[in-house]
Amino acid sequence: MSCLEIARSMECYESIAFLDDGCVGETICDCPVIGKIEDIEKMRDKYDTAFVALGDNQKRCDLLDKMKSQVLKIATLISQRVNVSKYR
Repeated sequence: MSCLEIARSMECYESIAFLDDGCVGETICDCPVIGKIEDIEKMRDKYDTAFVALGDNQKRCDLLDKMKSQVLKIATLISQRVNVSKYR
């Protein structure tokens, strides 16, 4: 849920909702799960910005490519508590 925490801390989104194949119709951390991942095209009318928080790198890249082709804005989430180490 760290992505959600960061998005909320930025205070720039009117609403936040999830697409999750396993939880449609449920609520996660006070955010509705409004559909499955395949429903991303249907959401373009209501949401113009999206963020992909999938652990599977290939699926994440594929979904990002699909979203870009549909002219959805990809959110950049930046934590106010970011810490950059002096070590590489």
